[in-house]
Amino acid sequence: MSLRILAPQAGTEVRSQVAETSTLVDSYMERLVKLVPAEAVAAYPLIKPLAVSVGDWAVWFLSWVLLGVVVVLRWQTTSVAGRGPQRTAVVIACVSFVIWVYVLKGDFGLSSAVQTFVPVADTKIVDTTEFLSTLALVIWTIVIPVFYKGDTG
Repeated sequence: MSLRILAPQAGTEVRSQVAETSTLVDSYMERLVKLVPAEAVAAYPLIKPLAVSVGDWAVWFLSWVLLGVVVVLRWQTTSVAGRGPQRTAVVIACVSFVIWVYVLKGDFGLSSAVQTFVPVADTKIVDTTEFLSTLALVIWTIVIPVFYKGDTG
């Protein structure tokens, strides 16, 4: 299966390499589904409780490892011989996963680093992070498939 996104002007040679049963153009919903890093978004909430029981460093490690998994899998599943991977689709999937991690109350270890340089005495930063990550998820999920169309030829 390919997660390569096909735009209206994509060349026929790329299409034949990707899938013979594929439609000529990926619709909005097809682009949306292909851009969601389901392989990591599904695994993260299942493994995170175990990581939380070990410590903060384990949650950070889990987040970074799964981000690496997203990069590797998306690189492979969007690659076509002679054209390479869709780098933009890989980056979009990575950003999507980072947003999901924060929505699921995870972390990459960066919050601690930021708080070291910008001390915050108020606990409202947690509420702000949850609100902003949820808002980012909604906007990112709706908007990105509108603008990113994939290969144009």
